[in-house]
Amino acid sequence: MVFSAKTLSAPLRVYWALAPADHAGLSPGLALDAASELAGLKVFFVTLRLLSGPRDDLREIIGRLKKGGVRVTVSFSGVSCFSGFDDVSGADGIDLSPPDTDALDGLLKVLASAPEGKPLSVSVVPERGNIDAVARIIARSLDAGIRVFAFPNPDLVSEHVDADRFVLDDADRGRLKAEVETLLVPYGKDVKLSVHDLFLHKSLELPGLGAVVEYAGCQAGDAIAFIDHAGLVYPCSTWPEPLGRLGPCTFRDVWSSESRSMMREAVSRVPDGCAGCPEARVCKGGCAGLAFAMGRPGGRDPGCGLK
Repeated sequence: MVFSAKTLSAPLRVYWALAPADHAGLSPGLALDAASELAGLKVFFVTLRLLSGPRDDLREIIGRLKKGGVRVTVSFSGVSCFSGFDDVSGADGIDLSPPDTDALDGLLKVLASAPEGKPLSVSVVPERGNIDAVARIIARSLDAGIRVFAFPNPDLVSEHVDADRFVLDDADRGRLKAEVETLLVPYGKDVKLSVHDLFLHKSLELPGLGAVVEYAGCQAGDAIAFIDHAGLVYPCSTWPEPLGRLGPCTFRDVWSSESRSMMREAVSRVPDGCAGCPEARVCKGGCAGLAFAMGRPGGRDPGCGLK
């Protein structure tokens, strides 16, 4: 299969969930074809997230992406997905996305002998009831020397969980704000935190975040794409309606499809409930994927506390 090297119309960050081929994952041939196409399209960043076990072709997938100049991060949720440093030698960084501190401790133990210069980061999704767990994960990571953190958007595509558990109220955000600032402020500008939840982002007082938030609205299906373990392409990991499938289609086919155009047209409209709101020019409705997942297509971010 030959792919054009013509670039996409906008810089793109792709999140790609990988599972072993015998766990309903993409076949090695399709996975390598997809990696070659993303490289040819000059995608900026790809995060490869190992879900249920290692991929025998992980090293080659990374190699094909790197041939196109893609910056590659590999994300592990537990040691069962880690197959060795040789397989990730070509990656630009390793991200840990542990569900709890036990999984984190296992990963940190394995990665204690990681080659020097391979940066580590930690990603954890805040949700109702896990604020203490988030704080413990951050504290353990800091003790291990990690200084780069993310509170990403939830993966509703892979995890099949109720979306409303990720809608934080003011009390949740207040507790998380207190925990995060207590842990991270002492490190000053040495620490970096990226936050998907705009309303949490605005409330935090940390180096690199500040009071002014540069936000361009929901980037799902525009600057962000998500590929699931079976090759279905989604606007993002929180938007549980696919745009197309790799194999029958190329990524370019999916990205130039009518379904993607209709999705972006819907996201560009002022969300229901936002008309006339003075904050709308900043938040632009927040996370459209979470609203969609909760049965409110065209609605504003369910985490918005404004009446």
